[in-house]
Amino acid sequence: MREIAPHPEEEVMMVPFEIRTFGGRLKSWAQIAADLTDLCDWVQSSYELGRA
Repeated sequence: MREIAPHPEEEVMMVPFEIRTFGGRLKSWAQIAADLTDLCDWVQSSYELGRA
């Protein structure tokens, strides 16, 4: 796995990351959507806490 440092792009800070699955080998689209929603919520709350 390569690690890429955060970097500015288009006037915002980009934080690249790799998504891997844990647990069962196959996931449904509903499970993937729920996982990505959770991830987006976590990122948004982290961003808001950083601006406070």
